[in-house]
Amino acid sequence: MFDKNSNLKEEVFLEEKIDQELSEDTWGEAIIKSYNSNEIIIEASSSGRALLVLSDPFYPGWKAFVDPSTGSGQDGSEVKIYRVDYAFRGIVIPAGKHTVKFTYEPDSFRIGTALGLLGFLGTVTLTLSLSRQGRGKKM
Repeated sequence: MFDKNSNLKEEVFLEEKIDQELSEDTWGEAIIKSYNSNEIIIEASSSGRALLVLSDPFYPGWKAFVDPSTGSGQDGSEVKIYRVDYAFRGIVIPAGKHTVKFTYEPDSFRIGTALGLLGFLGTVTLTLSLSRQGRGKKM
């Protein structure tokens, strides 16, 4: 990374090997259409299969979709997010014009919600059970 011959504007460092072949001498363009704390939408075009790098921190819980529908849900193809330059996110996009959607959906939130709901239902069930037992003992 600190080699004087490295051009960090045109080269990236990856922690793992990309499972797809990237095109040589590819040009492209990316425009951020929407940027929110849990969703980023990018319009990207490329002359060949390329790596789209988003200079936001790589963090577990982010998911990426290429060409999601405009409706609700993630109807596009989910793609793997690679750690780029030790800190950022990158995805492989095919040649052509595409909409890319990054969404933050941490598993910890879903697990916490499920456990909270389970705890609430357990408390309601226990309260109703104890309430019925208390009524049955009155004379």
